[in-house]
Amino acid sequence: MCFLREYLVMLRIVLILAVLSTYLLGQTPSSEEVDSLAGQLSDAIRRNDLVDATEIATRLDDGVQRRFRAWMNRDASMRVEQVLTWLPADIETIWALQEPIDISAKESSQIRFGKSAQVYALDRLMALNNGEFYQRLKSNTIRLTVAAGRKIRTRGMGGVPAPMPDADVTYFYFLADPLESSKLGRPDESLINHPAWRGSAKIFADEPFRPGPHEPTMREDESWLALAHPDLIILSSRRESLIDVLKRIDGGESPARPSAQSMPEWNQVDRQAAFWGIRHYSDTGAGKDNSNPRTDTESDSDRQASGISVTYDPERGNLEIRYLSSRSTRPNLIARMSIDREFMIERLQFGGWQLKASTRERGPFPFHFAMYLLGFGGYR
Repeated sequence: MCFLREYLVMLRIVLILAVLSTYLLGQTPSSEEVDSLAGQLSDAIRRNDLVDATEIATRLDDGVQRRFRAWMNRDASMRVEQVLTWLPADIETIWALQEPIDISAKESSQIRFGKSAQVYALDRLMALNNGEFYQRLKSNTIRLTVAAGRKIRTRGMGGVPAPMPDADVTYFYFLADPLESSKLGRPDESLINHPAWRGSAKIFADEPFRPGPHEPTMREDESWLALAHPDLIILSSRRESLIDVLKRIDGGESPARPSAQSMPEWNQVDRQAAFWGIRHYSDTGAGKDNSNPRTDTESDSDRQASGISVTYDPERGNLEIRYLSSRSTRPNLIARMSIDREFMIERLQFGGWQLKASTRERGPFPFHFAMYLLGFGGYR
């Protein structure tokens, strides 16, 4: 037993050293703390002091993981800044999932039920061509997902979780490793010298609510994918939008826009979180989008609303929504959902409302509600 314990300890140390070696040879230089711990671990191994070596290895493991997470956050931040230069000027909403997603062809959105953020990141990709594209990406890792939308129009069916609205949406999947285009099958065409594929899925058609049992009407919905770089797949609901993004990626002029940092909701979100999102409300969707509080179709619309921010930690389940508005009373968008039992709601000193919830305690509803406010829904 003693020999087995020592063997397992040494095996763990060897694995940590292997991870450390890979890390130190990677894209980020080591810190003094990591260098010092690595030296201490080597000394302990030479002394054959397994107790000391195990304790140092644990601290070294923690240090390497902290450094790796910091590098991932910096890299994700730079990628988001890139995406902002590729998007059109009239973008209304954007969110980022900064936790890796390991793809398994056997999985479905139902299997990922407990990982709501991943479901919203993958459900359209999973649905296209009966899951063909998703299955072809088996054993790949998506290290960052960014999604953005504009021209958001509420579809006929309501409720939370909401169906995906009729919108011009684009997803950016940054992969951990390069991908050959042949992995996705034969391209349907070339868009701006990038291989592109057309995909389709059957989704619920827009129709008024009908009481009683009935077979829902389905319609075919198309999306387009392109391999913009060996480590970047772009999925768009509109072929024309995909072309515009590819043009900007290849060096075209970025759209004239105020910087995202100038938007009030941008300063209210924690962009280091595993998931974050913002939406800037406009009047373009007035009368056509129930998730936009500026709409004039509601009896209690909020014309003072400027936007929202969403911060979410999937691991701990902590969710925070900040609804920015100069209005002093609760807007109908919040009041009509009867969400007091799901969220702790407080008034923000600078104007608006803060909604906090735990998905560990309340289940997935609070996150579904946050995605509804961001103008996204389930692709079904």
